[in-house]
Parts: sequence; structure tokens; C-alpha cells
Amino acid sequence: MYAFNVYHCRKTVGRLAKALTATAPRPHALIEDYRKAINQFRPIAAPMSTISIGFEDSSWGQHIAKHDIFSDFTSTISPSAPQLRAFWARCTTGALEHIRSTDSNIASMIDLLVTDIIILNTKYVGGRTASHIPGLVCLSPSCRWQKTDFADMIVYEAFHLNLFISDMVYGVFSVPRAILAEEQNHISSPTNPHETIPLDQALHGAVAVMALMYVQSVRGKSSLLEMLATPLSGCIEELCARAQFLSDYGREMINQLATLQIPDDIERLGIHIAKYE
Repeated sequence: MYAFNVYHCRKTVGRLAKALTATAPRPHALIEDYRKAINQFRPIAAPMSTISIGFEDSSWGQHIAKHDIFSDFTSTISPSAPQLRAFWARCTTGALEHIRSTDSNIASMIDLLVTDIIILNTKYVGGRTASHIPGLVCLSPSCRWQKTDFADMIVYEAFHLNLFISDMVYGVFSVPRAILAEEQNHISSPTNPHETIPLDQALHGAVAVMALMYVQSVRGKSSLLEMLATPLSGCIEELCARAQFLSDYGREMINQLATLQIPDDIERLGIHIAKYE
């Protein structure tokens, strides 16, 4: 299953690394070779093996603010106190360990895809990624967030990164983003049936929400699954009906999502994540 499978993720990342460097990455050193590849066009180099954690005064924090990359976040950034940073850092480290104990294959994908986590103190709550900055995850936590909240948002954003890489390598859509953004081409949001959003955002949201539902179900939490099963199913149906905007790869991805019976198959998503492809 393209959107979730750990082996497909590794293959896709390997293809991107080879395309950028003209050298096949080493299977045993894919993390390092991928980071070397994306460092060719990232404004700030990724660490070679670890996931770095930074705040508003880090190189990434300053770059994000200077270039207004996540405008809703950067417009309301305020300084974070040392005690708050220490708490966020502990939560983030604990979150990565929690993901590892929840599903080792998802943890493996995060180790590969996520290079930097930047945590900002803003009035907004959530996470952000950008298609032109592979590896970067930006978080803006709530004052109530604990380790599992950080884990959920890291998983959610990592699957956005996974789709960005797939789009770079295979091409998910058959038309420019400007056409997808036209109001007549909007479809129902996977999280709000009363809101319509561009097709690419709907696909990203559907995949990320399904991944989040899965990790929460492993943890024994079903509230998100119960709340979003209906809008998510409706969004996938509408994605299938707009196949003309998708590439062959994109249509296959959507068809795979459509085979899942929501909510029943979410708990079994781990089989698709781990299956060798």
C-alpha cells in the first residue's frame, strides 16, 4: 500500500537519493545517503543520523521566521522559556520512543523521513511540513500537550513528508497545483464534512489522518476514529471520483485507500505497513 508501506517508503527515498546524486544509495546507510542527497538543496543541512530538536532561535527557527514559511505560526511566535524548552525536548524524545514501542515500522519511516523537529511557541496548535523542505517538521504545541500528543503530531506530519517524496519521485497528480486549487475542484475535507479543500490537501489529510487513527488504535484510543470515520470515507469516495486529476500512480494510491473499510480496517493497517512489497 503506497501511502503507508515501509518498504515502499524506503524504495521511494532510495530513488530520490539516486536521482539527486546519480549514485545508488547504500541499503545499510540509506538514512545517511538520503540526507546527503537532500542537503544539496536544503538551506540548512540535515544531521547525518539523528533527528535534531530546535526552537525559535535555532537556525531553522530563524529561517522559518525570516522567510515566513509557515505564516500562521511565524506571525505569532513568542520566546520560549528555558523550562518550557526542556519540557518540550523531553516530550519529543519520549514521543519518538513511544512511536518505536507502538509500531517499529512507522518508527523506521520517521527515522528515515524526519531530520529536524522545530518547536515554536505560537497561539496556534498543530504541526506543519513543506514540500520544498524534506525532513523538516514544525510543531506548535498546546500547553496541555504531553508525550503522546507530540507522538501523534510527529506521525501525522511524517506521513505528509512521505507523500511529498512520493510526489517528487512518481508524480501523484496529473495537473498543476493551480488547477487543484480552483474552487470547482475542491472536495470534502477528511476531517470536516462541511469544509471543502483542494484535492492535494484532501489526499494528504486523508493519509495522515488514517496513520494517526492507526497509532491511536494501537494505543487503545478510538475517539478520533469514531469522530472522523464518516468524513474520511466521504473524502476518499470523492477522491476516487476525481481520478482525472491523478497520475496512474496517484489513482493506484487512491484505489488502495478505497479498499480499506473504515473504521474496521484501521486497526489492521499495521499489516499493510509491514507487508513486503
